Amino acid sequence: MVLVVDDNAWARDLLSAALQSHGYDTEQAADLADVRQLRRRGGAGWRPDLIFVELVRARGNGFTVAAWLQAQRLGVVVLLSERDDEADRLWARSRGIMHMMSRAEGAAQLCRRGDELLTACGDGLCR
Repeated sequence: MVLVVDDNAWARDLLSAALQSHGYDTEQAADLADVRQLRRRGGAGWRPDLIFVELVRARGNGFTVAAWLQAQRLGVVVLLSERDDEADRLWARSRGIMHMMSRAEGAAQLCRRGDELLTACGDGLCR
């Protein structure tokens, strides 16, 4: 299962639809409160394989959400951004978030890169 966290409902729906057409089951959350609610509902077994978190948000930034998810070890966390900012990448890595992708690559490319990432993680190569 892939979790998409983005406070922009349109962007969240668009990426989720692309992931579903690529064969993934998806869940969606607008913010950290939604993620916590999904986790409570799903119980101890709720664990996404891959989590896309939008970095640029209308209310704050995605770093807080991504850092919490990373600390909980709920799945492979990927920050999504429109920009390719080295400062963002360094901040993320300092908190153990090793993966960033650009939405500018398009949904199909994000799906392919997600496949590659999940394969690498299955082989123990996530870090």
